[in-house]
Amino acid sequence: MGKDDQKNVINIDMGSVEPVYSNMVNIIHGPFDFTVNFLQVSPPTGKVATRVMMSPQHAKAFLNALADNIRKYENTHGEIKLAAPQPGLNEPKIGFN
Repeated sequence: MGKDDQKNVINIDMGSVEPVYSNMVNIIHGPFDFTVNFLQVSPPTGKVATRVMMSPQHAKAFLNALADNIRKYENTHGEIKLAAPQPGLNEPKIGFN
Protein backbone atom coordinates (compact mmCIF):
# COMPACT_ATOMS: atom_id res chain seq x y z
CA MET A 1 0.00 0.00 0.00
CA GLY A 2 1.48 3.35 -1.07
CA LYS A 3 1.25 6.66 0.78
CA ASP A 4 -1.75 7.78 -1.29
CA ASP A 5 -3.62 4.56 -0.47
CA GLN A 6 -2.98 5.04 3.25
CA LYS A 7 -4.70 8.46 3.12
CA ASN A 8 -7.97 6.78 2.02
CA VAL A 9 -8.06 4.23 4.88
CA ILE A 10 -10.57 4.95 7.65
CA ASN A 11 -10.32 2.95 10.87
CA ILE A 12 -13.81 2.49 12.31
CA ASP A 13 -14.42 1.38 15.91
CA MET A 14 -17.38 -1.04 15.85
CA GLY A 15 -17.01 -1.93 19.52
CA SER A 16 -20.15 -0.24 20.83
CA VAL A 17 -22.54 -1.08 17.99
CA GLU A 18 -25.22 -3.66 18.80
CA PRO A 19 -26.72 -5.58 15.87
CA VAL A 20 -30.40 -5.04 15.10
CA TYR A 21 -32.56 -7.71 13.43
CA SER A 22 -34.99 -6.58 10.75
CA ASN A 23 -37.40 -8.67 8.67
CA MET A 24 -38.99 -5.82 6.72
CA VAL A 25 -37.96 -2.43 5.39
CA ASN A 26 -39.87 0.74 4.53
CA ILE A 27 -38.16 3.37 2.39
CA ILE A 28 -39.34 6.93 1.87
CA HIS A 29 -37.62 9.81 0.15
CA GLY A 30 -37.80 13.54 -0.32
CA PRO A 31 -35.84 15.87 -2.55
CA PHE A 32 -32.78 15.87 -0.25
CA ASP A 33 -32.69 12.50 1.54
CA PHE A 34 -33.77 8.89 1.77
CA THR A 35 -35.13 7.47 5.02
CA VAL A 36 -34.80 3.72 5.50
CA ASN A 37 -36.90 2.28 8.33
CA PHE A 38 -35.77 -1.20 9.33
CA LEU A 39 -38.76 -2.95 10.90
CA GLN A 40 -39.29 -5.90 13.20
CA VAL A 41 -42.67 -7.32 12.21
CA SER A 42 -44.55 -10.13 13.91
CA PRO A 43 -48.13 -9.82 12.62
CA PRO A 44 -50.36 -8.25 13.59
CA THR A 45 -47.87 -5.76 15.04
CA GLY A 46 -44.55 -4.28 14.07
CA LYS A 47 -42.11 -1.63 15.20
CA VAL A 48 -39.31 0.44 13.73
CA ALA A 49 -36.10 -1.22 14.95
CA THR A 50 -33.87 1.52 13.61
CA ARG A 51 -33.98 4.34 11.10
CA VAL A 52 -31.20 5.46 8.74
CA MET A 53 -31.30 8.71 6.80
CA MET A 54 -28.90 9.38 3.95
CA SER A 55 -28.32 11.69 1.01
CA PRO A 56 -29.42 10.54 -2.46
CA GLN A 57 -25.75 10.05 -3.36
CA HIS A 58 -25.14 7.82 -0.34
CA ALA A 59 -28.38 5.91 -1.02
CA LYS A 60 -27.20 5.12 -4.55
CA ALA A 61 -23.73 4.13 -3.31
CA PHE A 62 -25.42 1.88 -0.70
CA LEU A 63 -27.56 0.29 -3.44
CA ASN A 64 -24.46 -0.43 -5.52
CA ALA A 65 -22.54 -1.83 -2.52
CA LEU A 66 -25.46 -4.04 -1.47
CA ALA A 67 -25.95 -5.33 -5.04
CA ASP A 68 -22.23 -6.13 -5.26
CA ASN A 69 -22.32 -8.01 -1.96
CA ILE A 70 -25.45 -9.95 -2.93
CA ARG A 71 -23.76 -10.95 -6.20
CA LYS A 72 -20.69 -12.16 -4.27
CA TYR A 73 -22.87 -14.05 -1.77
CA GLU A 74 -24.83 -15.79 -4.54
CA ASN A 75 -21.62 -16.72 -6.38
CA THR A 76 -20.48 -18.50 -3.21
CA HIS A 77 -23.74 -19.82 -1.73
CA GLY A 78 -26.21 -19.96 -4.63
CA GLU A 79 -29.20 -17.86 -5.59
CA ILE A 80 -31.19 -16.20 -2.80
CA LYS A 81 -34.81 -17.14 -3.38
CA LEU A 82 -37.50 -14.65 -2.36
CA ALA A 83 -40.53 -15.88 -0.44
CA ALA A 84 -43.94 -15.43 -2.00
CA PRO A 85 -45.64 -12.20 -0.88
CA GLN A 86 -47.98 -12.65 2.08
CA PRO A 87 -51.39 -10.94 1.96
CA GLY A 88 -51.42 -7.72 3.95
CA LEU A 89 -47.64 -7.53 4.51
CA ASN A 90 -46.92 -5.50 1.38
CA GLU A 91 -49.31 -2.70 2.26
CA PRO A 92 -47.53 0.59 3.02
CA LYS A 93 -49.28 1.04 6.39
CA ILE A 94 -47.84 -2.07 8.07
CA GLY A 95 -46.17 -1.17 11.34
CA PHE A 96 -47.47 2.40 11.22
CA ASN A 97 -51.11 1.95 12.30
